[in-house]
Amino acid sequence: MEHYRYRKVTPEIKERMKEMRNDGMTYSKIGGIIGVYQSVVIYHLNPEVRKKTIKRTEKYNKKLTKEEKRLRAAKYYPRKKAYYHERYHNDEKFRKGLIFNIIKWQKKNRKRKNGDKNKRQKS
Repeated sequence: MEHYRYRKVTPEIKERMKEMRNDGMTYSKIGGIIGVYQSVVIYHLNPEVRKKTIKRTEKYNKKLTKEEKRLRAAKYYPRKKAYYHERYHNDEKFRKGLIFNIIKWQKKNRKRKNGDKNKRQKS
């Protein structure tokens, strides 16, 4: 059976998974027989994993307000700024790498801007 990325696990399939697991089959074998990934089987058979997954997705899917974003940035930015400032002035290899990446980024943006100008001229 082929693997389907977004296949719905029905209650019947869930019961079948539980029976197979009680018979001593591994998660990967159960997934192979039913046609889903091992992680899907683990998610449906292990309530602790399900709780953690739901909590994690809720955390990352939460939309932050502008105020929350500003507060988060104010909390973390000063430490990052001090860290990079210290490293830039004391580590020659870090400084060269940073300059190289900035030049690379500038070239990429120049190409992107020039590409936009060419598209406008053609239209």
